Amino acid sequence: MRYIKHWQSCFFILLFIYGCKSATDSNNSAYIEKFPITIFCGDKDTLPISVLDPTGIILSDSLLCLTFQSKSAKYALEAFRRKDYKHIVGLLTKGRGPNEITNLRRINQWDISEGKMNLLIRSYPYFMAWLDVNRSVDSNKAIFTKEFDFTTDYEMKVRIAESSFIFDLNNNKLIIARSTNSLTESDNPNPYFVNFDLNKRVVTDSIFMQNFVRTNNFNSLVYDITTAISPDLQNFITSNSSLNSIDFYDLTKKTKKTIKLSKEAGDYTKAVSKMRTYLGGASSTKDYFFVLSYPEYSSSIGINTIIYTFKQDGSPLIEFSFKEKLRYYFVDQNSGEIFAIDTDEKIWRYKLNKDVFS
Repeated sequence: MRYIKHWQSCFFILLFIYGCKSATDSNNSAYIEKFPITIFCGDKDTLPISVLDPTGIILSDSLLCLTFQSKSAKYALEAFRRKDYKHIVGLLTKGRGPNEITNLRRINQWDISEGKMNLLIRSYPYFMAWLDVNRSVDSNKAIFTKEFDFTTDYEMKVRIAESSFIFDLNNNKLIIARSTNSLTESDNPNPYFVNFDLNKRVVTDSIFMQNFVRTNNFNSLVYDITTAISPDLQNFITSNSSLNSIDFYDLTKKTKKTIKLSKEAGDYTKAVSKMRTYLGGASSTKDYFFVLSYPEYSSSIGINTIIYTFKQDGSPLIEFSFKEKLRYYFVDQNSGEIFAIDTDEKIWRYKLNKDVFS
């Protein structure tokens, strides 16, 4: 692997920041005290699947896929039949050979329709491709339908290596978010994302996610986020773990809306002093966004996890509550089910009223 000299990286980033135009609107925010609908998910069962250290779950009509990011896992993805949960095949072996990956990033974009599942696979530092899961399962090997080459020029390699997430907008357009891990004291401390044209290798738009000012106790961990994008590629969200807030971005209107889940949400100073994890993974379906949450007083209320449901414009809709402490989840809007992995690595299926999303 080729390592990039730190001063060169910083020089490029500083040039990049001067070309950015901030579109953050700090006034476009709302505090949500109560959701219109609250549902306790008690109709449940555990699936007959036993695995070690899964880090994600994704389903189609016929398949259930688990992802693995640990170095000890032989495969980064294991596929099961949905009808009986029998194991079919392991895909994406670890390594540097053809159709292998070195370090799987969290999967936060997929295309699931008409029984087909396609996942955007990203492996640090430079590999990204669309995996056709159905064809891969049938062929017993990974089949990629679209691969991205980020190694053609030095600046592109820097940009990709230092990104926290990437979305594929099709037509050779990407959303690339700058990671805070590479920040220096001279940098703007706020992470931002850009619309990037792969053909022209130029930034077309950029938006800073926050507008905090660097202080002596600055801690970049306060920017820990997870993301999700709508299937129509028009909206995406960032779930701000320590800030207890969610940002909704409309890519067509180029606007940002912030939803605060407590009165202190979004307060940088208080977030740094507590460094508590309020929010977990973000997810999406064709109509909704979902965000995992951990209640502050879970032991006293008997609820260990909440999944908040929003319309794509950020309007609050449903608060699903769970006795179990969940880590990863997938919402099947069509079947009215939530599949989730808890902290003990049990895999749960929660049955909802099929009309709950209508």
